[in-house]
Amino acid sequence: MAPSIKLEDHPVDTSAALKPSKVYFFSSTNGFATSMEVLDVTAELGPDSLSGGITAGLRKQVETLLGARADHKALEAYRLAKKSWLAMGIQLRDARSEAPLADLRSTIWKYGLWTFAFPAGSPHASHDVEMKPFAVSKRAQLFVKDSVPFVWELDSAHHGVLYRVLDGTRRPIGEFGAEHGYSKDCLFILDGQELDEVVGVASVAALLNRADSF
Repeated sequence: MAPSIKLEDHPVDTSAALKPSKVYFFSSTNGFATSMEVLDVTAELGPDSLSGGITAGLRKQVETLLGARADHKALEAYRLAKKSWLAMGIQLRDARSEAPLADLRSTIWKYGLWTFAFPAGSPHASHDVEMKPFAVSKRAQLFVKDSVPFVWELDSAHHGVLYRVLDGTRRPIGEFGAEHGYSKDCLFILDGQELDEVVGVASVAALLNRADSF
């Protein structure tokens, strides 16, 4: 069972800086109607890009990088797909091997609840992961992996910071940001030492596919 926590009891650790080890770009040609590519651009960026959060400079660097390439296949790490535009579920696959990595499931009957189901023996998670809002009125989503709580705090429909709850505080370990609220194309940076990358990608996919808006 997920632990019950209160955000006010776990202040943000202002001394802890976000140190991303991965930079992903979620790319969609149809607004995530049925599919989306997740491009790993980490190796294409300079070391200065892997410090701090998402900046205008990082956005420009990724935009220039992708604009200079006619084919992004070499950068594709993961693929997200829905059976249809109205489908609630999403499958996350390895882009190269096509191996299924996780099934993301939701339902209209449980507001905002997502379940990430992993294949038996998965190296990414030994149990299913549930992500859910703290409350209908709060722009925060909670999920737990290996008994450790993680919290997405959203300040808008197109930007949020991911925290790991540890020792009574919240430490920033990731961030996502899109150009505007109706865009599904976004940057996602993550400290892969703090959270498995597939779980992080699944959580962003769920955020992008939310039926609610702000």
